[in-house]
Amino acid sequence: MDRHGTPAGGRWFPAALFIVIAALVLVLWHGLEDREQQNLKARIEAEADYLGSHVEADLRGRLPALQRLARSWEIHRGLSEEEFSEEAATFILDAPGFQALEWADARGIIRWVSPLEGNEMARGLDLSFEKTRRDAFLAAKGGKEPILSRPVELVQGGMGLLAIYPTLVAGRFEGAILAVFQSTKWLDYVFSVKSLGSFYAADRKVAVLLDGEQIYVQAGFKELEGKVETASARTAMLGHDLTVQVRPTEAFIRRSRTPLPGIVAATGFVLALLVSVIAWLMQRERLAAERSRRTSSELETALAEKDRLESWLRRALSRIDLATQAGRMGIWTWHLADDRLTWNERMFDLFGVPADVSPTYATWRDTIHPDDIDAAEAHLNNAVLGKERFDTEFRVVLPGGEVRNIRAAARVERDAMGKAEYVTGINWDMTEARRAVEALRKKEEEVRLLLYSTAEAIYGIDLEGRCTFANPSCARLLGYPDVDSFIGRNMHRLIHYAWPDGEPMPIEDCNIFKAFREGKRVHVDNEVLWRADGTSFPVEYWSYPQVQEGRVTGSVVTFIDISDRLKAVETIRHMATHDTLTDLPTLRLYRDRLTMAMRRARRNGLSVAAMFVDLDGFKSVNDTYGHDAGDAVLREVAGRLGRVVRDTDTVARAGGDEFVLALTDLQARESAAAIAAKTIESLTQPINVNDRQVLVGASIGIALFPADGADVDGLIKAADTAMYEVKRAGKNNFRFAGDEGKGA
Repeated sequence: MDRHGTPAGGRWFPAALFIVIAALVLVLWHGLEDREQQNLKARIEAEADYLGSHVEADLRGRLPALQRLARSWEIHRGLSEEEFSEEAATFILDAPGFQALEWADARGIIRWVSPLEGNEMARGLDLSFEKTRRDAFLAAKGGKEPILSRPVELVQGGMGLLAIYPTLVAGRFEGAILAVFQSTKWLDYVFSVKSLGSFYAADRKVAVLLDGEQIYVQAGFKELEGKVETASARTAMLGHDLTVQVRPTEAFIRRSRTPLPGIVAATGFVLALLVSVIAWLMQRERLAAERSRRTSSELETALAEKDRLESWLRRALSRIDLATQAGRMGIWTWHLADDRLTWNERMFDLFGVPADVSPTYATWRDTIHPDDIDAAEAHLNNAVLGKERFDTEFRVVLPGGEVRNIRAAARVERDAMGKAEYVTGINWDMTEARRAVEALRKKEEEVRLLLYSTAEAIYGIDLEGRCTFANPSCARLLGYPDVDSFIGRNMHRLIHYAWPDGEPMPIEDCNIFKAFREGKRVHVDNEVLWRADGTSFPVEYWSYPQVQEGRVTGSVVTFIDISDRLKAVETIRHMATHDTLTDLPTLRLYRDRLTMAMRRARRNGLSVAAMFVDLDGFKSVNDTYGHDAGDAVLREVAGRLGRVVRDTDTVARAGGDEFVLALTDLQARESAAAIAAKTIESLTQPINVNDRQVLVGASIGIALFPADGADVDGLIKAADTAMYEVKRAGKNNFRFAGDEGKGA
């Protein structure tokens, strides 16, 4: 009991009564709300099951038509590209959601793409360059059923799936049809279809996972995480685990709620409040005296707390002053009523104002650089008017002419009516920081000018192979309009995806990537890069690891086009081994080829013939018509000799009007005799020179390996000797070495 005779707990009776009634109302409301939640959860789960079956049904509904296309391939023993494209275009039109239909040959190279527009990068792609594609293709190759791949990153961009159907002819695997699903395009189409009993599309957000990897998510799905209930439905689809997650929108949840729980809660709480107010009014008079006594006691406590806070504030201000001195910050207060400024010592130093001056607004304004006064005043006035925060930079001019950069920030204090009373702020010197920034900017400009002015192509890649920067020379040599065409793209897949012979280059074998994989410079001069139009050109390149803060972050690549250099080298090499007049191999190259032919003949048990040809009547051509006519005759003879022999044989010029032939892989002596006879027949035909016809003949000596010589020198000497025997016997004929009579 208190001194008024009221029980000690009586004052809390109205509140306790309110709590009891409110608790009963809360229990009833909670039951109704729980029923609402269960109904909503059941609807979400039903929607997830429906959408999961809808996705599975859509995919399975597409398979028969695609299988018919594969079956058509087998029945017709293959399709042409035009027939494939026509069938694919019809199917894509009937079943929206495909990125493309493609056909890959038995090696996994994509040969046909429909539609080609927008999918150009897929044509010629080797499915073995990436594990997921490779595994799916091999699985389809090993069976007769369609295969659905795991999620892959499409070369056209975005995530997708590949449905792969083997194409067979007479039971033999000839390749596969690939249905490329762009996940977003496909599932946007699937989820756009509304059926009875389903949510409206605007009432739910959907995400789809395949084998635990997210392949589709609608905008707003992630923002609902933790705010609404999520339902998932899992189903098996072509050997994969498909999961559809559904979250209803908050707007749908609000529309789905019935007003009954709210009505019950409102009615109950109003009733509890009325009962509690009545009880409270009955106790009001009793508690007034106690409240008055308590207020007096609290006032005494507040006065004591005020003294304690004032003492703490003085200590805090002292610490702040020490901190501002250590940070070399200027502290100022502008009293708006009397236009008076209060500065600390650092402010006098920053603005070059003598310490004995009493600063005013004009003092501050007169020190600011003339070009910055208007902007600084505008920012300060807007802050006083409440239009913006005061946080700006400006320059001040000191008495000696020195210019400083000042950063200023301030807060406006207002009275109870919202009128500005004073402004308190801080200033600090930004001069050195600005100089450092300007120096860095100039350095970056110098680097940029160097990068853009060099003729060498330069680009950088990160650890994923994506282009981070490039210079204009790089875009020019690669055939792109500008560097923005490939910034952010994988440079190996774009320009370095194949060896010089066109075979795909796995990314693991890329020498450019070795720079950051092994942390050392790489230099290569026997590879090619591929232009935007699909052509290649030989390059010499250097790849350097890019290191930042002791960590390799990628590499910088420089390259040059060495097409002209290789052409020059090839020209020099050709001139060293070929006759300048007839472009036939020289005797040195002839000896090398004859040596290789003799080695091969020794292994295979065959024969090789060395044939020495000397023109008959050539001297009279030179004497009668001049050396220019003689040169023309020699060039025509070289052409006729090349047409007589086989592709595996060699014709060379020994000098003057002498030629040597190497006939390889001969089964019998008669084969050499037949070629010799054809040679004489060809060379005795008239030759047109300057509108005149001239005639020459040929004396030919033939030596066979291994019968007439065991080495090159011996074989050539035996053929030469046989040729001179022909000359002595009347010319324009042929003879084998060692024969008593002439050959015919």
